[in-house]
Amino acid sequence: MIPTRRLSTALIAAMTLLTAACAPSMERARVTAYVDPGTPKSLSGLTLSVRPRGSQAASLEWDRSRDRLASELKAMGATVMEPAETEATPWVISFTYGTDGPRMETTERPVMTGRLRRGPPPFFGDPWESQTFIQTTYIHWLVMTLHDGADLGERDPAEIRPISELRVETMDRSPDDAAALPVLLRAAVQAFPGREGSPSVIKVSPPPR
Repeated sequence: MIPTRRLSTALIAAMTLLTAACAPSMERARVTAYVDPGTPKSLSGLTLSVRPRGSQAASLEWDRSRDRLASELKAMGATVMEPAETEATPWVISFTYGTDGPRMETTERPVMTGRLRRGPPPFFGDPWESQTFIQTTYIHWLVMTLHDGADLGERDPAEIRPISELRVETMDRSPDDAAALPVLLRAAVQAFPGREGSPSVIKVSPPPR
């Protein structure tokens, strides 16, 4: 018969492992921000619109991304105006995104050879040996800017200097920027307004696809 204390310890350990296995994975994002005086300290309570830059206005891909960003902004307490209602919006957000790479990273790792190499008696040689691994990675990035709606007027956001600029980067083995975009958008919204010129790393739970 298993002692009660030992059984309880085993059950706690099993539950801990199960909880860790079921916990959502977190993505790491590197954030760099540039903030002018007058930038809001939070997105909560702001009334804003998401406006395209240049040729983005004719892109269905950007339109879908705009809807996803609007959803993230609303979750943070912002009021997001519909595209047809954006003429007199107090604040205007725009964003661009892309992928840089590939980057080749070379690392040395110890690998178990599965055998003992004979060494000077009475010892045997080390069963580990170093192997070289080459990994291909891509940097996915997004730049989100905030403009004062009164200063911007009806102009393209690319034509005027923003009051806030936030850059988010993630690293992945896949070049698919469409798959990385939901995490980039969520990270940008959660990190706003960021710390002036001071890169930081945050963890973000990936949105459902």
